[in-house]
Amino acid sequence: MGSRLNPSSNIYMPMQRGGYYLPNMGQMQHPLFNYQYPPNSFPHLQQQSQQLHHPHSGNIQNIQQSHSGLSGGITSSSTSGGIGTSSTSISSNIGSSNKDKEKEKEKEKDARDKEQNIPKTNTPYTLFDSKNIDLASRYFSECSTRDFSGLKKKPTSLSWNCDGTKLACGSADGTAKVWSFDINSSGSSSSSSSSSSSSRNKDKEIELKGHEGSIEKLSWSPKHPDVLATASSDKTVKVWDVRTGKCTSTIVTNGENIDVRWYPDGSYMLSCTRDDHVSLIDVNTMKILKNYKFNGEELNEVTWDNKGQLMFMTNGAGNVEVYKFTPRSSTVKQEVVKHLKTLSGHTNIVYCLDFDPTGRYFAAGSADSIVSLWDIEDMMCIKTFTKLSFPCRSVSFSFDGQFIASASEEAIIDISHVESGQSIFSIDCPGTASLKWHPTLPVLAYAPEINENNKDTSIKVFGFHS
Repeated sequence: MGSRLNPSSNIYMPMQRGGYYLPNMGQMQHPLFNYQYPPNSFPHLQQQSQQLHHPHSGNIQNIQQSHSGLSGGITSSSTSGGIGTSSTSISSNIGSSNKDKEKEKEKEKDARDKEQNIPKTNTPYTLFDSKNIDLASRYFSECSTRDFSGLKKKPTSLSWNCDGTKLACGSADGTAKVWSFDINSSGSSSSSSSSSSSSRNKDKEIELKGHEGSIEKLSWSPKHPDVLATASSDKTVKVWDVRTGKCTSTIVTNGENIDVRWYPDGSYMLSCTRDDHVSLIDVNTMKILKNYKFNGEELNEVTWDNKGQLMFMTNGAGNVEVYKFTPRSSTVKQEVVKHLKTLSGHTNIVYCLDFDPTGRYFAAGSADSIVSLWDIEDMMCIKTFTKLSFPCRSVSFSFDGQFIASASEEAIIDISHVESGQSIFSIDCPGTASLKWHPTLPVLAYAPEINENNKDTSIKVFGFHS
């Protein structure tokens, strides 16, 4: 997220990169993948051939050993080293030996060909608990990552649409890129815009142009898979029809925008500016219904819970502010926003929030590098995830609520099991600006941080199975 992470903010914290010990992820492959090369050793055949050419120089014990491995007869006549054979017997044995060798070579070749064509073992995605948590680690260790290029400047924010068929990412140059996907339930994709196949998938990519400043946040309509909202530092929020790539509405706000979110039923939007103005937008008219000013809060994200009953705001004091939201109805003439509770659980700025799709929890990521898990009914912190060492920049729940991914400026993305609290897998990356799980599959998209060690602006999508 690009909200407060800049030198102009009065709470800007330099976050320089340090050294890290990164586990060798190659060692996490399942033992079944380590197929041994088929044996190619038949010493008794080679030994017999040598003895047939030098029948009187061999040792009787070696001849007896060779005899035990062949089907036809070299026979001994005494124990003193003599060998009694006929020319017919020798000729027959040589022919039999050559045929055996050819058959063995064919078997070896077949074994090698079969080994090369053995498909990767795919551990099924299922309900994981503390008893089979190792299977979750194995599942993710079998996943591959694909690159999706097209951005010219650094990525800032990414998100999947409501049905998971499109992925959008905003950029610092004021443009957004939209890729189309066709991912099946096994995690494989029949179309991509990866660097290796981008030339034949240009029709799958759409570029949105119109902002004069950086796109700080984007958000898809929860009801329409082709409607996207973008919040920019140019003091506007734009709504796009990605089928045509055209902007359909522009809302002028009170300042440089850092966030935009949709109400669960798609009837409202919230936008937040860098100077702590929050605007409630009526989607039907695309006009601001009301502006709220929160002096000195240093807001970073604003959003609703899954039911649309509560508004959540993260701030620079390390708190999450909770407000009761009452939408307009037949009995309520105007929307009502009322402060409900302050949740304190972090020692530094809270940057990001995400809600468990099942409605049980929400998670907050902080500059103290901790991700806190909260019970949404009791408003109590029930667990923390401490795998990260740098300020948490982005956090996201998987579609089924089993896993939570979190990322910072350090070189890993952590995937943890929500119920057990265990970190089960890490993705190597050069720092992460934004990440988001697919809405129906265990597939994770992330935008790497652009820095002196990484100039690659391509978006990564992790979770494909062959």
